[in-house]
Amino acid sequence: MTDVHEYISRVSHSVFTCPCCNAPLDYVQLLNDEKRIQEDFFVCEECGSRIESVFVEDEDVPAFYD
Repeated sequence: MTDVHEYISRVSHSVFTCPCCNAPLDYVQLLNDEKRIQEDFFVCEECGSRIESVFVEDEDVPAFYD
């Protein structure tokens, strides 16, 4: 049986530029659901270079009230 996962993705423009071509980088988040980040990275709009984020370790969106 094949396990199929659907991810929610969020893409936003960042203030960073690509080290290869100096084009703007987009910040991409792939979420397991609306709260849990599966993966995040930066990707270049022009050359497609991908820069992995070093801070993601099964992060959760913080709760407003505990």
